[in-house]
Formats: sequence, C-alpha cells, structure tokens
Amino acid sequence: MRQKLKIFALFLTFVLFSKGFCLPADVQPITNAYYLPKVMELIEKAETSIYVVMYNMAWYDKYPDSSSNKLINLLCRAAKRNVSVNVILNRDSDKKKEEKDINIEAAKILKKAGVNVMFDPLEQTTHAKLLIIDNRFVVIGSFNWSYYSLEKNNETAVLIDSKDIASYFLNYFNSIAVRSTQFKLSN
Repeated sequence: MRQKLKIFALFLTFVLFSKGFCLPADVQPITNAYYLPKVMELIEKAETSIYVVMYNMAWYDKYPDSSSNKLINLLCRAAKRNVSVNVILNRDSDKKKEEKDINIEAAKILKKAGVNVMFDPLEQTTHAKLLIIDNRFVVIGSFNWSYYSLEKNNETAVLIDSKDIASYFLNYFNSIAVRSTQFKLSN
C-alpha cells in the first residue's frame, strides 16, 4: 500500500508541475481582517469581469452594514457599471431550510442588480471560495461571505496576480458552471 501511495504522489507531482502550476506569480497572503478591505478594493477596481464561486454568501436584512452585505453590494455596483459579474453558489439538498435561504437571499439581491447567478448541482457540494477579477487576479482561500467567516473566524486566503493562474481557475469556474442551474427570480 505504501508503494502505491508513493507512486501516486510522484504521478500527482508530475501532473501538477506539467500543468503549469509553477508559473511565476505575485502572491500575497491575506488573513482575517485583511481580507475584506483587499477584496473590496479588487471588486471596486474591476474593469471587465468578476467570477465568484462561494459555498456560503449571506445577506443580512437586519445588518445592512455587515461585511458580507458590503461585498454583495459591491458586486451589484460592478454589474451596474457594466462589469460582467458571474456567481456560482452552493445548494445542497440535505441542508436545513434556513441554511439554504442564506444563499438564496444573496442570489435574489445579486440577480436584481443584473448579476448572472447560478446554483451548483444538488448532488454535489461546491465548497470552494474563489474570486477571479479581470482575468488576472485570483483570491482563493477559506473565507465564506458570512458574518462569522468575515468577522470572527481565523481564516486564510491568497491573492494571486497571474493571468495564467486566473485562466486555470476560470476553466475551473466554467467546469462548474456548465453543470449549474441559472437562478431565476420568482414572480
């Protein structure tokens, strides 16, 4: 068994390195309270496109100035200034109703602002937390867009400035998008 694991590790290493994962990139670590201002700045400066994959994106009616509401509002403003904004949110069939509603409320706000919103397939959990801006900047890490993640938890992420890595993750986004369902507002 140990020999099989070593062979698999060597194979995986070869695949990763051969696929361009060692491309030069400017990488900046982001932790805890540094995430929100950095991501807000990136969204505000976006010129052409924003792609988001998020496990939880919470909208809080009672807390209009919450961190996640600020991020959602920035996505809406970006869409209104003709930036192409595309969001994939997780939707699990086995979650409690109140957990499902977290992403649905955010989806409604985004959709009303002209954002392309999709839900992943029910049979698969999309636990990724990914942001791609202007086919150049990638933010990837553990942050959900929710109160605890943005305000209370210890979380980590990296900001990567690389068109090649952005292209890789855009392909990843598209691989989820083709299996996802467009969110439609109810009348």
